[in-house]
Amino acid sequence: MENIQTKSFHMLAIDDEEDALVVIRQLFRKEIRKGEIQLDCALNAGEALDFLGNQQTMDIVLILSDINMPGMSGIDLVKVIRERWSNPPPFVFVISAYDSRAKEARSVGADDFFTKPLDVDMLKTRVLELKKQLWKGEKNGC
Repeated sequence: MENIQTKSFHMLAIDDEEDALVVIRQLFRKEIRKGEIQLDCALNAGEALDFLGNQQTMDIVLILSDINMPGMSGIDLVKVIRERWSNPPPFVFVISAYDSRAKEARSVGADDFFTKPLDVDMLKTRVLELKKQLWKGEKNGC
């Protein structure tokens, strides 16, 4: 069995605004430096799907996606992710400037929803809670 203590929590962040990706990278810089979190980034849904399709095994645990992007929206991206990757499915958190999109996002399979301006402390807390919960489950043989 893999050593749970050294296993990296692999995330993919998707946003058409590079500044948003920089904020996410900065938010998790300590965990990235320690090797606790691995973060990859994509500037649109197509780039994200290409990245996911090139994975030997689906080791992405969490996908953070903006909803409002040119081309494929984050809502449509969640639909595709749920159709293509189901064993095990990655967790998907979506981010939007509009609170009204939360119900739609959850209806297509998003696990959590955040609004802009992004409460980075809340996002970090939620991600680290998920990481802890999953690693606890693995330690218990789940």
